[in-house]
Amino acid sequence: NASAVVDVCRRLEGVPLAIELAAGKVAVLSVEQIAARLDDALGLLTGGSRTALPKQQTIRGTLEWSHRLLTPTERTLLARLSVFAGGWTLEAAEAVCSGSGLVREDVLGALGGLVNKSLVSVESEGHEARYGVLETVRQFSAERLRERGEREATRRRHADWFAAWVERGERELTGRDQELWLERIEREHDNLRGAMRWALSNQPESAARTASALWRFWWVRGYLSEGLAWLNAVLAHSSGLPPALRAKLLFATGNLAWSGGNRARARELHEEALAMRRAMGDTAGVALSLNSLGNVALDEGDDEAARALFQESLERWREVGGRRGEALALNNLGEVAHDRGDLELAAELHERSLPLFVEAGDSWGAALALENLGKTAHDRGDYERAEELTREGLGFFRQVGDKRGIAYCLEILAEAAGSAGSAKRAARLFGAAEALRETIHTPVPPAEHEGRRRVVSSIRGVLGDMELAREWAAGRAMPLDEAIAYALHPTS
Repeated sequence: NASAVVDVCRRLEGVPLAIELAAGKVAVLSVEQIAARLDDALGLLTGGSRTALPKQQTIRGTLEWSHRLLTPTERTLLARLSVFAGGWTLEAAEAVCSGSGLVREDVLGALGGLVNKSLVSVESEGHEARYGVLETVRQFSAERLRERGEREATRRRHADWFAAWVERGERELTGRDQELWLERIEREHDNLRGAMRWALSNQPESAARTASALWRFWWVRGYLSEGLAWLNAVLAHSSGLPPALRAKLLFATGNLAWSGGNRARARELHEEALAMRRAMGDTAGVALSLNSLGNVALDEGDDEAARALFQESLERWREVGGRRGEALALNNLGEVAHDRGDLELAAELHERSLPLFVEAGDSWGAALALENLGKTAHDRGDYERAEELTREGLGFFRQVGDKRGIAYCLEILAEAAGSAGSAKRAARLFGAAEALRETIHTPVPPAEHEGRRRVVSSIRGVLGDMELAREWAAGRAMPLDEAIAYALHPTS
């Protein structure tokens, strides 16, 4: 039961009294049962030493004793802070917790008082302080919030603030601050989950705003299954949404459905979003939907339809001066040319897209163009150039944490290694890519299957079945950082 013991200690956050009280329950509960009941830690963790002071006999007693020492303003703030999950910033606390007797200007002072009384922790993250509470303190504070009758109002402010905050972040995810915002959203992921969970039943429009703004983060960081589950749940409550928001929600859901391999569902969603955006005269939205429909057509092997969709997307982007969108359309037209065997045109289009991505400050887009240039170089027989370009793209994908992009690069490097005669290296890279795809639930696109079979057959001919399986398994067993380091250093 070691894993259950670890889970108990982790969820009790190493608090000695809490662990001691939990240990006292093993006479009547298994460790697994104790872990399962920690959602109500205050009710479970009772029965300390009879000779101890009352405030030391239970976690609740300790917290009640500490609570009585707080000022009224500190009590109000502590109760409202219970709506946060995974910590918060001062900006968030001031927005969510002020009002109804607590003015914004008093939040910082009250927060400092809670830090001094050890009820709130603080740590520095870059140039910004981040605050948090132990889970037992959060549960206790949530009870106080319900007693005050402020739970719903505070949850509403929390959901509204995070919807607006993540919409601001969404605009940065294709620009120069994308790495910064990807990390910020990662830190606030639990808060965003909590905001959507409450809003689904109470404020569907807020849930739709949050979920539709999160799709790119979920896609880049590999939360594909979770993101699609949230989007589908929100979509089920979307009948009364404003048309522009519903179209955005359909678009977001279609992108994750496509990434997960459900092309029929993706096509249906994108076609509905496209029709709505055309009716509203949303030129940029039309360009986005055309691009996504082009991706679906390309995966289905319909190169002619894909080319027409990407071409129209390119024209719409040029109408509105969307340079980053223009780069994306050019890149995707390059993929069509590649699929048709016109490698010279493919290289030209990818090379035209790369400086536009760089101009926009889009590291992810630059990585995409480099990955495709690497793939094209490989298919032209320039394996050394293919590895050079793909490793550069892999470095960018690693910077932004795009696991799907990393998997693609590992596969291209595997193909290049196999074609250049490094069969063992190819097998390990294929194994690492396969394990990563399984982790993020992203299958190899059908268009890639035949080329993959040819390369694997070639390295099987060199290694034989047993050695191929051994090297492939070694690649699958590599931690992601180790696999990336192996891919980036061809002599390792």
